[in-house]
This record gives sequence, structure tokens and C-alpha cells, in this order.
Amino acid sequence: MHYFSLVSNDDLNARYGARLHAGPAAAKVWSVCRALQHVGEHPVIVTGLIPGAAADLLAPPQMVESHSVPVAKLATAGRRIARRLTAALSFLRYASTRVRPGDAVLLYNAFVDYIPAAIYLRLRGRPAILDLEDGPRTDERGLRGAVGRWSYLILRRLCQQRVVTVSTLLAQTLGLRRALPVYGSWTPGQVAERSHGPTLRVLFGGAILQETGVELFIGAVKRLRYTADVPIRFDVTGFYPREIGDRLRELASPDGPVPLHLHGEVLQAEYRRILESADVGLCLKLSAGSMGQTTFPSKAVEIMTSGLTLVSTSVSDIPRLFGPDQAVILREESVGELVEVLRMLALNRELCRAIGRNGQAFARERFSPQRVGKELAAFLFDEEQPA
Repeated sequence: MHYFSLVSNDDLNARYGARLHAGPAAAKVWSVCRALQHVGEHPVIVTGLIPGAAADLLAPPQMVESHSVPVAKLATAGRRIARRLTAALSFLRYASTRVRPGDAVLLYNAFVDYIPAAIYLRLRGRPAILDLEDGPRTDERGLRGAVGRWSYLILRRLCQQRVVTVSTLLAQTLGLRRALPVYGSWTPGQVAERSHGPTLRVLFGGAILQETGVELFIGAVKRLRYTADVPIRFDVTGFYPREIGDRLRELASPDGPVPLHLHGEVLQAEYRRILESADVGLCLKLSAGSMGQTTFPSKAVEIMTSGLTLVSTSVSDIPRLFGPDQAVILREESVGELVEVLRMLALNRELCRAIGRNGQAFARERFSPQRVGKELAAFLFDEEQPA
């Protein structure tokens, strides 16, 4: 299985001298590949994200291994449009020289970079399969939004009818009749046993945007500081636009009541340390926005399998996957509701630990590499399904 993607990780960044974001998308790509390895498949991550020199464009892909998964690092060069064009040519070259009859090609999201390779695979009678982590954004304006929507429409015609999706809700929204939701997988032994201190440690990470609940978060921190009657501290990791970063920096305070530590983008090893020291993980994606309606918060899988108590808005497949004893789902997307839930967890630590344990047990079974790998392999290599 050749997994076309535009991702990197800390290992590849260090190897090629890059400084690319290694977030939930990269974690999911690697976890899915390890799940396929658990059931005897041989996945290869094919990434066109890491830039290089123009002289490398004629060279074959560099084959390396990262976190036990083979990776084909394609040659790309330039910035913005030039990088996308060179990536498109490299994906096409890889498809025409490395994909053999009987192989499956999975495209992580509907990026325009894949279109030439998808055309080639369709003409050869071996069309690729889309893995939709996001649906086409109807609220994204300008050239970027238009390109994203047209790229999705084109790739839907070029790829197979069956589609891997990030959620059941996304499949229903897009009218996909043959869809397999893959939420991610977890790696056994990746998180140490956590120790719960007197202060409730709350992690808010990932893409920190208006659509992912930054206003809820900021409002809750301010209100908790105003009352200052429960022991809570916040850790913030991930990436954010400059204006949101300015507001978070104003809020950051390592001392005093309700401290907030703003870490920003950190290496994966540092992120694991922060994750393992937390008690609660926040997932505040808003249901009203296009992002909330088309995506599943993949960090929810990481939060729950790591043993944290998930506090989430009621978006995507969250309410259909997790019960009240496995996660805390906000009844409404309001600052008051979030503050009430956090105060409750801070004052009732045994309940917090119980929900975390229940959620972890459920998530590790539901998102086990054996289960995810078996379901995905059967879906990818089912020759009876029409292309």
C-alpha cells in the first residue's frame, strides 16, 4: 500500500534539515501504517512535503525508514506554486515507476498535487482510493478555497468509488455510499503510567483557531482566574495564527492562580512529555463551522488512548463513539459550560481518573492496531468492489 501524503515528522525534519509542522495528520498517517503492518501488509509513506534542491528533481525517491515505516521522500523544490508543481510531477513519476499491479494507492486528503498521478492510475486501470481527513471547505474564500474544492471534485472522479473517511458524519455529508471511517490507531506502550498531582493539568493543543474553540478556551481561563477557587493549570501546544498567538501570550502566566504555559510548536518528544503529565485533554472544535461539520478531531484518539480524560464539544462522530462514562461531552459550546466541567473535574479527581481509565480502555480496543489494520486492509484490497 502506497500512502501518498504531504506530511513530515521530527525524525524526517532532522534528517533533511527541515522545520515542518509534525501534527496530528502526520501522527495518524504513521499510526495507520503501523496498524497495517500488524496484519501483515507492507505500507510505504510517500511524502511530497519536504523541499530539496532543484538538482534533485531528476533523482529517484529517497527510501528511508522512520518509526518502523518505510518512507519514500520525493524530490520537490521551490516555494508555494513551484513546490506544488514539482511535488505533482514527483507523485506522477512515483506512480508510473513504483506502483505495481495488485498494489493499493491511498491519497491522504484531496490535494491538487495528486491529480497527475491519479490520472495515470485511472488510465492504467488501477485508480487510487481517497482518504478524506477533511471535506471541501465551503467557507474558505479566495484561490486556496477554490483550488481545494475543485481538487476534491476532480479526484473524486479519478479515484475509486470507495472512500476512506475521517468520520461517518463526513461520509453522510458528502453522500458517500461506500465509505470506511478510520479515526486513527494507537501504538502500544507509547505512554507511561500517569501520576495525578494535586493540580488538574489541562492540555489544549493542535491547530488553535477560531473554529477549534480558542474563544471558548480564552474565556474559560479568564473566568477561572477571576474566581481562582480550584487548582488548575493549562498547557498550550500546537500552531496558531499571529493574532491568536498574541492573545495567548497575553494570557500566558507560569505563576499565580490558574497558570498557563504556552509551549507553541514543540518536538514530538517534548509533546509526549507534556501529554503524559496532563490529566485532561480539550477538544473544542465548534459544530457550527465547516471544519466542525467535515472533520473528526483526531487528537481525541490520542487523548483517550493516552489515558487523559477527554473534554469535547459534540462534533462529528464524538457523541456516537463515546458514552458519558468514557468522555465528558459539553452540552453546549459556551464558556460557562466549559468552566463548570473543568471545576467539576478539579474538585472530583477520582471521577476524573475513572472517566480517563474507562475512556482509555474503550479507545485502546476500538482503535487497536489489529482492528484498524484488519478493517482497512479488507477495505483497500477488496477486489469485488467496483472502481
